[in-house]
Amino acid sequence: MTEEKIIGREDEIDLYELYLRIKKRKKFILSFFLITTLLSIIISLILPKQYKSEATIMPISSSSLGELSQLASLAGISTSKADPSMKILAVLNSALIREMVVIELNLVEKLEIKPGKNINPIYAGVRHLEKIVNIKQDKKLGTITIDCVVKDPLLAKEIVEKYLEKLKIILSEKALTLAKANRVFLEEELNKVKKEIDIQKSLLAKFQKRERILEPTEQIKGSLSLYAELVAKKMTTEVEIRQLESILSPDNPTIKSKRELLENIKRELKKLETVNDGAMMGFSEAPSAIKGYSDILMKLKTSEELYKNIYMLYEKARLEELKDDLFVEVIDYPKIPDIKFKPKRSFIVVTSALSSIFIAIFIVFFREYLENISSRTKTQ
Repeated sequence: MTEEKIIGREDEIDLYELYLRIKKRKKFILSFFLITTLLSIIISLILPKQYKSEATIMPISSSSLGELSQLASLAGISTSKADPSMKILAVLNSALIREMVVIELNLVEKLEIKPGKNINPIYAGVRHLEKIVNIKQDKKLGTITIDCVVKDPLLAKEIVEKYLEKLKIILSEKALTLAKANRVFLEEELNKVKKEIDIQKSLLAKFQKRERILEPTEQIKGSLSLYAELVAKKMTTEVEIRQLESILSPDNPTIKSKRELLENIKRELKKLETVNDGAMMGFSEAPSAIKGYSDILMKLKTSEELYKNIYMLYEKARLEELKDDLFVEVIDYPKIPDIKFKPKRSFIVVTSALSSIFIAIFIVFFREYLENISSRTKTQ
């Protein structure tokens, strides 16, 4: 019991001594508090007003890849739907969309950005935009918020609006889904075949005018028709093989069966080009003028058949893309803010005032500690 009383008295004495030290330096503490508070008030008044404009969007996507997912699963490729928010966030945080916003709004001049030597002004603007624009995701609600804080309230609204505009453009142009990539591939193939059709039509017209040939015999017509169907089937099979190779492994059974079919078609074409069985004339035996006409007409019909077949695949891919495309719904549009976002003057002053008290007390104790060490050194 006696030991506990002694310890309690020592604690009381220590606390009392601390109080005495603070009381001894109360003028310093009060002066430090007043000076710090006054400075914080001045600084908070000097700091420029900044305004925040924000928009809220919700990503929308379908939940089916259709037959494309079945093809990919044969190769062991995972086709589980990624959260569409992740793709939207990737676009919003990309340097591409920042660069578009900086250039179109001329932000380097409007924000008075001063790039250093040998630094591209656009890159400096992109880095500055990254600091003033904040992209946040609410996983619980599934929404994404875009906000911008700058001195000019109108410019804050324009920047957020430009982000929304460029986001929609990028989502419509970039192949961010498997279905869209497939549609883009088939669209390129269609354009190539369309150019080939135009070339063959022009060649055919020139040949007819030069050779004075209007149309081949019925026998040549039958050969041409069969040959065109086979060649079109051959080229369609090649397109299907390239399409499958982009998502399946080379040794996949589906690709192997398509290659076997392609070899059979090539053998039939070779027979048709060289053999004359009486019913259909081989092209190598036709008169030179008729053969020239046949060659051009054959290529034209082949291209037309190929175009028709690829167009069917294209329409199918386009429907798949509509099922699997990414969209954003704007929940809250950006507005011109009428109330400043920062500086929060009251918060700055109160925080500085409270902090100054603790800092002043710490300085008092530290000075007392140094004085005690100095007095001990002198006595020794």
